Amino acid sequence: YPLSLVMLSADRKIELDGYPPQMGARPKTPGFLPPGMAIVTFEHGKLDTAPQGVGPITEAAFPPFPDHRTLTVAGAGGELIELVEV
Repeated sequence: YPLSLVMLSADRKIELDGYPPQMGARPKTPGFLPPGMAIVTFEHGKLDTAPQGVGPITEAAFPPFPDHRTLTVAGAGGELIELVEV
């Protein structure tokens, strides 16, 4: 399987895993996340300029980002991408 690593900084990296075409789309059960890696979190400068979310912008009430606005968007593979306004 093809793998790649995106170096954001010395201590921040994103691993990208590829799957062969014959695998097809990951199976999903409605209302649940797809199997495997299904959610990631990224800092975002201004949520008002972010893509359409799967829900409204909310305030996080838990560490490590209490009192920061958050928005969750859906990726192309059904994964969730949490954006935290910093």
